[in-house]
Amino acid sequence: MVHHNGRIGVRDGMAGAVRISVRAAPARAAAPETGWHPVALAREAFTSAFQGSRRELAEVTAWRTQAALVFVWLAARGALLVQAGIDLAVGRDAYTRPGLAEGLALACLVESALLALLTIRAQRLMLWPLLADALFGIAGLAVMSAATTLTPGRAGSLNWMLPYTVATVVGLALLSAFDGKPAPGTRAGRPRRLPLPAVQAVAVTALAAAYLVSVNVPRRLPQDDPLLLWGNAANYAGFFLAAFVLAVLLRRWLAKIGQRNDEAARQAAELSHAAHWRALTVDVFGPVLELFDELAGIGDEVPAPLRSEAGRLIRLIDAVRPDTEETSAASSSGGRWDET
Repeated sequence: MVHHNGRIGVRDGMAGAVRISVRAAPARAAAPETGWHPVALAREAFTSAFQGSRRELAEVTAWRTQAALVFVWLAARGALLVQAGIDLAVGRDAYTRPGLAEGLALACLVESALLALLTIRAQRLMLWPLLADALFGIAGLAVMSAATTLTPGRAGSLNWMLPYTVATVVGLALLSAFDGKPAPGTRAGRPRRLPLPAVQAVAVTALAAAYLVSVNVPRRLPQDDPLLLWGNAANYAGFFLAAFVLAVLLRRWLAKIGQRNDEAARQAAELSHAAHWRALTVDVFGPVLELFDELAGIGDEVPAPLRSEAGRLIRLIDAVRPDTEETSAASSSGGRWDET
């Protein structure tokens, strides 16, 4: 048994031939098993250390990017929940129905916690939980509308459901970095029937429309400027486009890393192939040249040891060549060397 450049060769004891076979290295999973532990996932997502091949580097980089986006998005959602708590603590009396606003804040906290568990478990943002978050946001906008029916400035900071739902469209836009698909080596999500851009457009439009309805039902308050309301609704499209551009840049960056790694792997394979055949040239044809040198110094009668060595070398050459008709003919010729 011989090992050379990642190849395993089995030496035939009778023929002395070296037959070459390739043993592929076992593939390593791109995503480590962090389970439900957010600290372990964060440590893996934001670390710069890496041990593995260049091909694995591309997969691990894609996985780390997806996991990092999870924590960035959850941090933004957490900041919005803090804003909701501050609004309720400081401006509770400003709400028409403060109990309804407090119940909505508690529901948002529970919903965000469930969403965090799902995304951390999956180690990436997923389409169907974000769509469920959008539906929850539409219902939350309706509840906020009922809680601020007579509240002055209901289109201002007291309506924290606006930024809460804007974060939803940001998460949907970030899915474009991977076209809504998991990184290589991770679990696949549920198949979808509509293309991702169509789903994103429907969700953004529905949330913007729900916001406009919420601030105009049962009626628009006199102090609420229509331009302000339309500007707030435009935040959905604006933040979505900003996050979408970021996602496209991330996708191009990851694609460039993959291309460079593929090119490096191709060059390494070519170098390995060339080194392999150089080694075969030395191991196989070196003894042949030595045999020719010995044959040049003998007469008409070839000694039996030289005939045996010639047959062995021919079989050795046959072992490292593809199975062709020429190989069979050469093998037969090698047999005749032993017989003559």
